[in-house]
Amino acid sequence: MPGKVMHRVLDDLSLELEQAKARATARVAARHAAECAITALAAGRYSL
Repeated sequence: MPGKVMHRVLDDLSLELEQAKARATARVAARHAAECAITALAAGRYSL
């Protein structure tokens, strides 16, 4: 039984790590998109 509990804990931690990596990737992508938009606005290619 203790082995099954440890396996479940490790599975849960692995899932949490994957979710954290996905959130970090999404943040980086959003930041990059915002930087591109700001650059385009500053260059006068688009206007609000």
